[in-house]
Amino acid sequence: MSHPSILQGVIADGSDPLTYGYDEALPLYHQFGPYFTIPASRASGVAVRYGSSGDLLLSGVAREAGAVGGQPAVYSEQVGDGRIVIYGFDALHRHQNHGNHALVWNALLNWNDLGVAEEGGESVAPDSAGENPDEVQHFGAHNKN
Repeated sequence: MSHPSILQGVIADGSDPLTYGYDEALPLYHQFGPYFTIPASRASGVAVRYGSSGDLLLSGVAREAGAVGGQPAVYSEQVGDGRIVIYGFDALHRHQNHGNHALVWNALLNWNDLGVAEEGGESVAPDSAGENPDEVQHFGAHNKN
C-alpha cells in the first residue's frame, strides 16, 4: 500500500496503558508503512487496529487500503526481560500529528504497567533463525516510491 493519508484507528483494548486518554477511534497519519500482521496466539498484545476496509480512509489517497483493514497498528509484547512496542505508522511524524503523540508518551510514562493486564503471558525469546510460526510478520515494505 502506498499513500500519504490519514487512516482510521480503532482501540482494540481500552484497558491497555498505551491507549490511555483515547476514545474508541482515532486518526492515524500514514505514509508508506511499515505494516505487519501477528498470529492469533498473540492478539492480546494489540492495543490499536486499523479500521475496517470500508471505514479506513479518513483523508488523503490510498492504494490497496483494504490490505491493512483490521490489522494491528500498535502492538506490544514481552521479549526477555524487556518489552517492545511496535507502531505501524509514524506516531511522531514531523510534530504534525499531535493526536498520535500520546501513543508514544503512554509507552514511556506507563512503561512499568505495560503487559500487566495480560494473563498467563509468557516471555518470548527472539528467534534468530526466523522459523517461529508465531512471530510478527511485515506485509508492507517501507517504500517511498
